[in-house]
Amino acid sequence: MKIFIRVLLAIVILGAVFAITWWAAGASSPRKPDPIAAKDPVKASTVNVPNNLPTLPGSAPTLPNSTPGLPGGPTDPNAPPAPATGGMNAEVFAEKLHNVLINDSISHDQAAITLLDMLPSGNVEQQVELSQHAANLLPDEQYGRISTLLLDPKVPSEVKEVWYSDMLNRDPKLNVPLLGAIAKQKDNPFHQEAIDTLSIILNPEISDNQAIIDAEVQKHLRELQEQDAAANVPPLAPKQ
Repeated sequence: MKIFIRVLLAIVILGAVFAITWWAAGASSPRKPDPIAAKDPVKASTVNVPNNLPTLPGSAPTLPNSTPGLPGGPTDPNAPPAPATGGMNAEVFAEKLHNVLINDSISHDQAAITLLDMLPSGNVEQQVELSQHAANLLPDEQYGRISTLLLDPKVPSEVKEVWYSDMLNRDPKLNVPLLGAIAKQKDNPFHQEAIDTLSIILNPEISDNQAIIDAEVQKHLRELQEQDAAANVPPLAPKQ
């Protein structure tokens, strides 16, 4: 009887120990995370952005095909550069000049006149280049219009210099009258140089006096005409 009671008591104690162990294990196990609620697809894709945000100084929208930092600026690498000093676009000018110089269907006279007609459209540098080419092509017979370039106060001095140097190498019948006209223009950049040149060609005593300049120029032209007349006189036939 005592043995049965002891066995029964042992079973009760073991059951109590097992129950306590099971409860302790369940209390220390980690909790499963609560299920994450699914996001509303409509709310997730909608962002309320205020439309009155301030514009930062120097900021601007970048247009398509534009360079960052240069809003709306051209990025075409083939776009011709704009001339910095006015006149014709550099590439357009070079093409026009090239077409005139290689055109074999026009004479040198016509090419020179075409280049002179381009002068008003060019800047100072382009006018100088046009003048240099035109001076090499222009014959004495077409030199009349050059007086405007040498005497017009609006023509840049750089352009005048090209034609002044060219004029000195022309026939005296052309350059002496032009030198006289320049010498009478006190505001001409080559005023004093013209006087100095005339004093060498005509008279060492020539001065900044319009009347004297005109007289000496006319005298020199008459002398040139007399020389031409004498040179054109046919030689006398030998006596038989």
